[in-house]
Amino acid sequence: MVSSEGLLIKSSQGQQVNEKLVRQSRKEKYDVDWKKPLGQGAFGAVYLGRDKITGEKVAIKEIIQHKDSYEREVDALYHVQIHGGHPHICDLREYFADGQKYYIVMDHVNGGEMFDHLIQTGPYSEADAARFVREVASALAFCHGISLVHGDLKPENIMMSSARSTDAGIKLVDFGGAQILQERGKVSGSNATSKTIAPTSRAKTPAYCPPEDLEDKMAPLAPSSDVWALGIIVYIMLTGLHPFDLTGEASDDDVEKSILSRKSPPIRNSPITAHLSSSAIDLLEKLIVWDPANRMTAMEMLEHPWVRGETARKDKIVDSDKRLGMFFKEFKSKLEAKVFADIVSWSDNKSEDVAKKTSLMERSFRALDSQHKGYLTCKDLQQKVSATSGEQKSNEDADTPGAPLSLSGFSDLLSENMKNRYFDAGQVVYTEGDVGNHMYFINSGTIEVTTSDGSTARRSQGDFFGEGALLHPKRIRSASIKCITPVHAIEISREYFDKYLASSETELTLSLREKDRTRKRNRAKTILRLQLNLQSREFREGEYLFKVGEAGDALYIMEEGEAHVLVDGHVAFVVKVGDVCGEHSLILGRPRNTSAVCVSENGCRVQAMKARDFYDLYHSSSGIRDSLRELCMRREIQKAIVRKTNESFPSTKSLRSAFDAAANGRGELSLDGLRELLISFDPSLSEEEIMETLESMDVMKKGAVTFHEFSHIFGMDETKAASI
Repeated sequence: MVSSEGLLIKSSQGQQVNEKLVRQSRKEKYDVDWKKPLGQGAFGAVYLGRDKITGEKVAIKEIIQHKDSYEREVDALYHVQIHGGHPHICDLREYFADGQKYYIVMDHVNGGEMFDHLIQTGPYSEADAARFVREVASALAFCHGISLVHGDLKPENIMMSSARSTDAGIKLVDFGGAQILQERGKVSGSNATSKTIAPTSRAKTPAYCPPEDLEDKMAPLAPSSDVWALGIIVYIMLTGLHPFDLTGEASDDDVEKSILSRKSPPIRNSPITAHLSSSAIDLLEKLIVWDPANRMTAMEMLEHPWVRGETARKDKIVDSDKRLGMFFKEFKSKLEAKVFADIVSWSDNKSEDVAKKTSLMERSFRALDSQHKGYLTCKDLQQKVSATSGEQKSNEDADTPGAPLSLSGFSDLLSENMKNRYFDAGQVVYTEGDVGNHMYFINSGTIEVTTSDGSTARRSQGDFFGEGALLHPKRIRSASIKCITPVHAIEISREYFDKYLASSETELTLSLREKDRTRKRNRAKTILRLQLNLQSREFREGEYLFKVGEAGDALYIMEEGEAHVLVDGHVAFVVKVGDVCGEHSLILGRPRNTSAVCVSENGCRVQAMKARDFYDLYHSSSGIRDSLRELCMRREIQKAIVRKTNESFPSTKSLRSAFDAAANGRGELSLDGLRELLISFDPSLSEEEIMETLESMDVMKKGAVTFHEFSHIFGMDETKAASI
C-alpha cells in the first residue's frame, strides 16, 4: 500500500516493494495542463504534464478520494516494474498523495487511444490488427505469468505510440481495476483464479466482461477475463462492431443482458465477418468462449497462426508486396544484418531506459525511419543498408508513393529469419551441455542463467543470450536458461548468425566475442564468491591488502569498498565490489608483482580465499580456469604499460596513448611487441605465458592486437557488461 507521504511500503497483497521516498511534491516537479484531459477512467482523469527541469512530457493521472484504486494501480504497475517491465505496458515513474487527491506519473504515450484510431480509420486490415493483437497478448501473457490480471481491458485502455496506425505500437494502461493474484502454485498464463476477495470499488466495463464476471460481480478476477475482453476487442478491430451490440445503440444494461443470455454472437457464416480469413474466425471462436476453462490463454494466443502474422490477410498492402518483392530479394539479408547489429549494440547501453521501453522491432523500424514518416520505402531501406555496408547504389524509382512498408509489414518481413518465440514462466529454453543452434534477443521478460558450478544471474529486456555456443568451436551450451517471467524472444539460427557476422563490420564480431568473454569472466568471479571457507577481512583506508614482493597465499574478493592495485605507486587497475585481486601469484606461482591498497573512506571488507581452496576450484573447471587466466594475463599488460609510461592506466579517453606506448607506434601489438613489453616488466614470464597473453587479447584471432580491439577490451566497464 502507499502512505500519504508517497512512500510505497508494501503492496495491497502484502509483498515488500519499493521504498523510495518522493522528495519533491507534484507541484514542485511538474507543470500540468488541467484544461483538457488526455483520457478519462472510472476513478480519475489523465492529464498532460511536463517536467519543470527537463521539459519531458509525462502523463499524470489524478484520482480523487478513491485511494483503493490508486493503491491498486501503483501496486500493479510496480509489480510489472520489479519483474523487468514490458515494452507494451505503460511504465510507472512516481506517485504523490495530497490529502484526498492522488497522482500517478507515467510515461506519456503520443498516439492516443485505440478507440480514437478505430473511429478515425475504421476496421484495421488483418495484417495491422494481427500485430496489435500480438502486442496486447504479449503484455497480457506477461501479466498473467507474474500473477497479475488487468481487470478492465477495453480499447480506451490500449494506447498507441503514434497517431499513425502504420508505425504505432501498443501500450496497455489503466491498471486501477487490476489484481495481483495470490497464487495456487505457479500462475503462468493459465486460467487459475485468485484466492483474494475482489475489491468492491473495482470498476468493470460490462461490454468487455465475460458472463461469469457479470453473473457474480464480487467474484475475484482471473486471467480468462482479460482474454474474453481481448476477444471482444479483436472483433471490433476487424468488423467495426461490438459482437453484442451490432447496431451500436445498445445501453450498457442491454449489452450486459445480451452477454448474460449466452447467445453466440455472429462469428462464422455471417455477412458481418464474411471478409475475414478463416484463421481470424478461428481465433475469435477460441476467445469468445462461454466456459472460461475452455477459453484460449494469452500464451496460447501468441502461438495462433493468425496472431503470429502467418495467416492474416494483407489486403491493404498487396500492391506494396509486389512492388517491394524484387528489392527485398536483394536487400533482405543485408537489412536483417543491420537490424541484428543494431540490437547487439543497443544491448550494451544500459542507460537508455526510454529506448528499452520500446519493442525491439519498433525501435529498429524507427531507426530506419529517420524522417518520422510512419512508413519505410525502398529508398529508405536502400540508403540505410548501403550506408552500413559501404555501398553506393541508387534507385530513383524506389521511392514511389505506392510502395510503403508499415511497422507490421517490417515485422512480418524480418520474422522469417528472426523468429518470434514465446516462453512461459518456468520454461527451460535450453540446458547446459546441449548443442547450441540458436541465440536469442529478449524483447520482454526475464530469464535466469545458471551453471552446474553454482553461478546464477538474470537478464532482461534488451539483452541477449545463447551467443556463446554459436561462437564456441564445439557449439556447446555453457549454461542453462530458465524463464523467470513469460519471455518474448527473437530467435536467430546458427545459419543466419554466421551470415550476419560475415556480412557485417568487424565491430559486430568483436562486440559479441568480447561480451561472451566478459560474461565468462564475471561468471568465474561469481563462483569464487559462492565458495565455502572464505575468510572475511577488513582494511582501513590506506591499509594494504598485500604488497609487492610478498608470497601470494590468498586471493581477495571485494565485498565493500574499493582498492587500487599499484605498480611503482601508479594505479594499474581498480578493484570494485564483486571484483577480485591477488590472482597473479596463485595462477602464475610467483611473488606479488603489485601492491593493493584500500582507498575507501569507510574502509574495505574482503573475502579471502586461501591458496589450497582456490586450487581445488581452479583445477575442477576448465571454464573457470580459462577465464581467470585470461583476466590475469590481461592485467599483466596493464601493469606493464604502467611501468613503461610511469603513469596510471588510463581511462577510455586516453587509451590511444597507452596503446601507442605498448605497440611502440607500430600500429598493432604483435607477439614480438608484446614480448618486449611484458619482459621489460617481468623477465620471468615464459614464452608460453607471453603467447597466452596475446591470445587473451587477440579477440579477432589474427595474431596481433589492433587499437580497435585494445580500446574495446579496456574501454569496457565489466560492471556494466552482462552480469554473467
